[in-house]
Amino acid sequence: MGNIIRAGGNPREIIVAPESVAVIENWNQNRAFERPRAAQITTGELLEVLLREKRSAATRAAYSADLKHFYLTFREGTARLPKGTACLPEELLGYLGTFISWPREDIRYRMLEYKAAMIEAQFAEATVERRRASIVAFLRCAYQHGKCETDGRGLVQGEKVRKFREIGGLSPKQVRELLAAITTKHGAGTEAALRDEAIVRLMFGVGLRRAEVVKLDVRDFSPSTKRIWVLGKGRGTQKESLEVPPKAVATILAYLEKSGHLAEKETPLFRNFDHRPRYKNQRLTLRAINHLMEKYGALTGFERLHPHMLRHTFGTQLSEKTNGNVPAVQRAMRHADANTTMRYIEQAQGVQGKMVRLLEEEME
Repeated sequence: MGNIIRAGGNPREIIVAPESVAVIENWNQNRAFERPRAAQITTGELLEVLLREKRSAATRAAYSADLKHFYLTFREGTARLPKGTACLPEELLGYLGTFISWPREDIRYRMLEYKAAMIEAQFAEATVERRRASIVAFLRCAYQHGKCETDGRGLVQGEKVRKFREIGGLSPKQVRELLAAITTKHGAGTEAALRDEAIVRLMFGVGLRRAEVVKLDVRDFSPSTKRIWVLGKGRGTQKESLEVPPKAVATILAYLEKSGHLAEKETPLFRNFDHRPRYKNQRLTLRAINHLMEKYGALTGFERLHPHMLRHTFGTQLSEKTNGNVPAVQRAMRHADANTTMRYIEQAQGVQGKMVRLLEEEME
């Protein structure tokens, strides 16, 4: 006959086979089955929970920086902080712990003070709104864990932020000049020239974003199928396959053969040329891509050349070649929202200029 046990608060007794008793006892001793104790969570653990929800390292860094700026604004008495202003982690956590313990109205008033300080310091609307949203996200996390009496919603009105920035791209002639500048700088066929040309070709020829370029590994490139597997924006760990034009394929392949890491499938596709052993052959960073564009912008005389300008070039050129085919351009650009694509269509077709000229003709 089996052993008799009681099941939770149920007064009924249940007969359990002897071999099952040991399993149940193991369950009782397994910490994975313990009920989480939300009341005991610390402010530091709250912050960790908030950041763990974000897949992107850049997003996590932005949240951390925004919350730190929130604290330092009141410690320093200004939202326009001098470069290098810092604080100890325990300072920040102490402040955030105090902040979430306040009554709802006090939290609201502090957020209003912070917003007013940022506006007085003449921060852009997008910056003010992003920092407000970071605080609301932290309040929501604290509220969900029973550590705050408000989730932050509705406390402070958000800023109206223009969703789309101005789109400026290069002409085909300017792209050719950019590629020529790379060859002139490093010499034809050198590893540096091939690497930088491959990066530029992926950006203006496939429309890759800067972050997508630096995340590429050697295994993501398939010269036989002329495709690359890209970890796209907002797609978590799901990669998507994109076709690469022949010249870009040839350039990437030549770069890999020149660098000697074609067979190292698990390594970064684009590496640095740092001579220090500790940093040599590491993955290129976002900042490094920015630096490359600044360098070649100076060589070619293109003002404010930045990585995303090459993606803009891809979008506007596609819009022109397809006569404004929105679904086709949206798929090629991998836009989630067709309204984003319409900005490229309008730019390519000069819609705003046409409209104002039409009105002027009517008034003449």
